[in-house]
Amino acid sequence: MRNWKYFRLIIGTGFFLLVCPFLVTEKIHIHSKAIAQQTTKYSDRLTQENLEIEAQQLDEKATEQFQNGELEAALETWQKVLEIRHQQGDRDSGTEFYRFHISSTLHIIATIYKQQQKYQQALEYYQQALEIRQQLGDQDLIAATLHNIGTVYHHLSQYPQALESLNQALAIRQQLGDRTAISRTLNEIAVVYDTQGRYSQSLEFYQEALKIAKQEKDSANISAILSNIGLVYSQLGQYEQAINFYQQVLKTNPPTKATILNNIGAIYHRLKEFPKALEFYQQALAIHRKNQDLFSIATTLDNIGVIYREQGKNSQALESHHEALIIREELGDKEGQAATLHHIGIAHRESDRHPDALQFLTHTLIIDRQLGNQDGERITLANIGKLLERKIILN
Repeated sequence: MRNWKYFRLIIGTGFFLLVCPFLVTEKIHIHSKAIAQQTTKYSDRLTQENLEIEAQQLDEKATEQFQNGELEAALETWQKVLEIRHQQGDRDSGTEFYRFHISSTLHIIATIYKQQQKYQQALEYYQQALEIRQQLGDQDLIAATLHNIGTVYHHLSQYPQALESLNQALAIRQQLGDRTAISRTLNEIAVVYDTQGRYSQSLEFYQEALKIAKQEKDSANISAILSNIGLVYSQLGQYEQAINFYQQVLKTNPPTKATILNNIGAIYHRLKEFPKALEFYQQALAIHRKNQDLFSIATTLDNIGVIYREQGKNSQALESHHEALIIREELGDKEGQAATLHHIGIAHRESDRHPDALQFLTHTLIIDRQLGNQDGERITLANIGKLLERKIILN
């Protein structure tokens, strides 16, 4: 019996020894798996933190580049930010934080494309941002994106789509009660109607926008709306009304003061009140020179040159146009060069310097054809024809 008991004890011990290594191994495996999971979570957390730091640093860099006017560099940097935000979203797709930042970065990139007049790219990125914002349900951001999509469609001359997006933005902003934003969207809707030549509807929306902007003391928007109303009245040939609104804008001392002065000068030019036109053009030119705005300097110099020519002061006209031409050549502004060369050609024609006139008009024609500017080509050919007729008559 002892031997049996002993044998049973041995078997029992043996059985125990067989089971024990399995239990230990399982516990080690479970513990190792837990450690691995914790390590992965810790590693993921570190990765997310590192990605967030990198994204924030790049975002600050891009903002600085944008403020310095380095649009291409800013665009490239924000594309890197977008890539990081997508990585963060892929790692934690359930977190709205990353989707919010993805939509914000998409919106910024779209805005840069819009400033660069790359409207198709802008539209693509705005629509991506809109889709995410609609999923997140942030009505304020949805309205902002719809407003911007509307402005892009306007630039693309897709007016029904522009009005549809802007009216959607307006409806949301009215629900939110954001009166400043409401005024700005009303102004943009008015601009679309203005572009279409639907002036009565345009003025209706401008007046509504202006009323709200004044109530909200939104000075920047007030100036923009007053200026736009002035432009509508100018297009309608109601020049006194136009000047009245432009003068109201000038009282606010807006950043666009030079543009307003130029617009008033243009009205007096149409009215053949040349001294007044020159006065306002010269004021605009002084501001453009102070701001070193070369493009606007050249445009205003051409405006001044045309007035001198119409006054019969061709030498002063040529002086003004030649200064404009030098600037346009420095800027590489081919379209502007064609316009200035055309003005110079006409001034020479009016002075009966036919060979010089033909030379400059021919140069204009070459650029018109290079640019595919059919309207410009037609006008230049007509003026060359008039020049040759005049030359034949004089001979």
